[in-house]
Amino acid sequence: MLSLYPKYRFDSIMQITEDDLKQMGVLGVAVDLDNTTAFDHTDIPLDGAVEWIAQMKRAGFKVLLLSNADKKRAQRLAKVLGDIDFVGLACKPLLSAYIRASSALRLRHHQIAMIGDQVFTDVYGANLAGMVSIYVKPFAMEERSVRSFKFRRGLEKKLFDRMDTKAAKKQK
Repeated sequence: MLSLYPKYRFDSIMQITEDDLKQMGVLGVAVDLDNTTAFDHTDIPLDGAVEWIAQMKRAGFKVLLLSNADKKRAQRLAKVLGDIDFVGLACKPLLSAYIRASSALRLRHHQIAMIGDQVFTDVYGANLAGMVSIYVKPFAMEERSVRSFKFRRGLEKKLFDRMDTKAAKKQK
């Protein structure tokens, strides 16, 4: 079974530096939309997201928006975020989403870091595709009434509690 564990964890996308990405050995990044680069279900970027993307582009990284949002919304946000490439209605975690991202970035899977706030879409799909998976804490918990969404967020919490417990045991 492929791992649900992200290769790296950060509190937000803005904490990830170009040096971090260079040490990971990537040449490009695919970024999620909701709660990673923009407020959930809005066209409003998170504070610092536009600047972060511009900084990564100046550092020579290719940047792409990879989102399950509909194509029109993904296109609008990709323009707002710095006129970056995008794949909307991606259907993460299906492998085809990550193949489309690799093709758009013109990079091999292992040369791309996928940055997102959901384990069961962003992290699992990136691991499945052989990308570098980076989990960032969601900016805010979504106010969705979908039971499966709340269930997945609960499972994520248990997963990270388990990861943190294992890491603490290793440090002793």
